[in-house]
Amino acid sequence: MLLALFGLDFLRGSLKAYKGGSMTSGQGNPDTSNIPKDSIDNEFYMRIWEKQQDIAISRWSIITFFMSVSFALFGLSLQSGTAATSSPTLAATVQRLIGLSIYWFSYFLYRRYSAWSHFLRAYLQELEAAGKTTIQLQTRSNSYMAGLGKASSINRLLFFFGLLYLLMVIILWRAGI
Repeated sequence: MLLALFGLDFLRGSLKAYKGGSMTSGQGNPDTSNIPKDSIDNEFYMRIWEKQQDIAISRWSIITFFMSVSFALFGLSLQSGTAATSSPTLAATVQRLIGLSIYWFSYFLYRRYSAWSHFLRAYLQELEAAGKTTIQLQTRSNSYMAGLGKASSINRLLFFFGLLYLLMVIILWRAGI
């Protein structure tokens, strides 16, 4: 319960910063109006790009860790329930529920990191469109990646996998395993 409350508070703070923070305009797009019109700063652009890359690396490292812990707990709960003399215990169900809550915590962390990464990519594209840099990384990557699918499909995949995980926990509980 405490983990879920922490995850919701964490998510709420990220959405507030992403949607209504002082770094964005009213529509959630970055505001580059404070940068002088004739200024071209490739070093500033590259620092933002590097930060976005750091966030992407951190996102997958953290998510992989928490999901691994979640699946390890789930696997251990299955192993403890298969002993010849054991019956379905409360401990195995609690392990599965803890594993499930860790999975959903990692999903919400993924969403938070994705929101920040999306914000920085939008800011890079805004800098490119406004002529504040001579580098066109984000515009080119968007045109290249347009045919490969959107990142929201990863969000959906993780969400539906979480629902499948929940369904498996319920089925195992109902089956007495």
